[in-house]
Formats: sequence, structure tokens, C-alpha cells
Amino acid sequence: MAIFSTSNKRLKIGIDAHALGSNLGGNETYLRCLLQGLNAHPEHDYVLYVSHSTANRIAGELLPGAECHQVSPNPLKRLGLDLPLASFRDGLDLIHLQYVSPLLSGCPVSLLIHDLSYEHNPKWFTRGEVARFRATIPRSAKASRIVMTISEFCREDIIRRLGIPSEKVIVTPNALSPHFKRAETEKIRGLRSRLGIPELYILALGNLQPRKNITSLIRAWRRIMECPEMKDTSLVITGKKAWLFDEILREAGIGDASGDRIIFTGYLPEEDLPLLYSGALLFVYPSLFEGFGLPPIEAMACGTPVILGGHSALAEVCGTAACYTDVTDQVALGESILMLMGDETKRRSLSAEGILHATSYTLERLAGPTVRGWESIAQIAT
Repeated sequence: MAIFSTSNKRLKIGIDAHALGSNLGGNETYLRCLLQGLNAHPEHDYVLYVSHSTANRIAGELLPGAECHQVSPNPLKRLGLDLPLASFRDGLDLIHLQYVSPLLSGCPVSLLIHDLSYEHNPKWFTRGEVARFRATIPRSAKASRIVMTISEFCREDIIRRLGIPSEKVIVTPNALSPHFKRAETEKIRGLRSRLGIPELYILALGNLQPRKNITSLIRAWRRIMECPEMKDTSLVITGKKAWLFDEILREAGIGDASGDRIIFTGYLPEEDLPLLYSGALLFVYPSLFEGFGLPPIEAMACGTPVILGGHSALAEVCGTAACYTDVTDQVALGESILMLMGDETKRRSLSAEGILHATSYTLERLAGPTVRGWESIAQIAT
């Protein structure tokens, strides 16, 4: 891990905040937590570049006092014109972006890369997306003054796959928003009533796309749904339709007998999620690859036992506070669900350990290393 000296200079830091209010999943969650964490770092000035008026309001709530400027929601115009012009016009000391940087910048660039999942399995994405990622992310990483990422697994992946010098890549772990905690029973009941969710349910959360492996979970569910341990229990799947999701919906068999116990809620706002997690008997995260994996930590914070795979960054992030299984094997996944459903003592143990483990992912654990990384850029520039 690189160690950076810091600058005493007050910096004017631009942040590409177009993801605010976009329902972009992890990209928006990361940005929201970063902005909240920056309230503890008033030693610098922040300029947020947002794409619509709703994002202006959100930005003002998350980081009061930051300047906000409008940029185009069109990524070509935003990255090709608006942000390059802003980097010269606004007197920035540096600008921070996710994944892709402008071709031209009037100040040093800080880049956050969540993961390189497109390199691990291109079939998880459309051909156009893979082509775009390969054309933009390596170039952006090499052009940036510093590259940040969310786990040690991803740091090593970026260094190896993109050929980035190790001293240039630092880890700024995802943070847990403070409102993720065990919810009150009455509020959980109100959410269930509004969404038509029964009292007993297992929860899965993630955008509907191949990498999240929801199809395997549905197949595992079909194998176990009539077992005594699953009596009166439903499977709830939360997340928006992202891409290549038709197979998931076909497998769910919406409308047939088994489909009646599979509930798709669609995308839910963040304020609903603590209630949804808190009401679940289990949280199952069958994702095939994660650079971090924040939903399991959110579930842990709400006291819900977690089942997931031990690959990519998940074991690093979740430690001993989760139950691990082979999520590619529908038999093994189903048996793990049945095992926990039949063992209340184990569920209570995982719940208690998960609540404690989740407390380590604070806003400062994200914001602190990020600010020190930015300060290192100023030190080099001077």
C-alpha cells in the first residue's frame, strides 16, 4: 500500500456527481457516502458537478456548503466538453471521477474504479459495454494522477490487469450509510403492506443482470420451496431491470404456481432498504463477482444473517460474519438456505456478529483515505 505525504494547502476539489439521483446502484451509493463523509473534512472546498435539478437538492443535503454546477446528463458531452471546461474555468486543484476521465483536463485527475468485472467475464455485459469499458477505463487509469478502488482484491487486479504502478493505486473502502440499522417492527409491517410482501421472506437484492446470478437462486429456491423449513416463506428479489435480464424473468415463471412465491419489487429507494433487510429471515447474495459487495454489509447492519459466495472481494469484506457457499451450485445454495432456516441458534449468532462487523465500514474509513489521496496529488503538483 502506498503511503502519501499530505499538503497543508486548502484545495478546491471538483467531483463528478452526475450519479446523484440516477438510481445507478453502487455508483450512486458510493458517491452519497463519500459526500456525507466529506462533512468531516471542511479543510478543503468542494465543487459538485450534477446532471439535474433534483441532484442539486440531494447534494445540498449530503454536503451543505459545496458549490454545485450543472453538467449534461449525456456522458459524451459531460466528459468531452462540460467537465474539461469546468476544470479550466473553476480553478480546480483536482477533479475526481468514477471509471472514466475526460480526454483533456486543466487539473490533475483522481479516478475511482469500483472493479474490473468486465475483464473477468465479458459475457456478463453487452458487447457494446465491454468495448466501451476496454476503450475508456485503461486509458483513464493511466492518465489519472491517482487511482482509488474499494478493496485490496481490486487494487491487485488493477495493478496486474491494467499495468498501473502499485504506488499509484490506493484502497478507499465503501462506507455504510448510518441509517442502515435494525428497524422497528411497525415500520417493517408498513413496508410489507405497501409492497405486498408476506411476513416470512428471504431477500435477494441487486440489479437484474447476469453477474448477480439471480437465476441460480431462483433454481435453488424451486428445489427447496416445498420443504418444511420453508413453509409459508416467499423469495423477495429487489432491484431494477439492468441488462440481459430476460432469463431471470423466464426462470421466475411469474404467473405459474411457483411464481406466486417469488416477488419482484423493482427498484426501491434507499430509505426503504433498512426496513426490507430488517424484515427478512435471511439475505442471500448469489453474485458471481464483486469488487466489494455492499448489500451484504447493509444486511448485516440490520441484523439479518447473510449467505454468499467466498470469491472475489466478498470474503475480504465480510470476514467471518457470513455463511459461505458455492453460489454456482443450485443444490449447495439451496442446502445452505435450508441449513440456516433450520438452525435458529446459528442465525442469531450470524446476526450478532454481522451487526458488529458492519460498524467497521464508517464514512470516515472512505472519506479519510480519499482526502489524503487528494492531498498527495497537491503535494506532487507543488
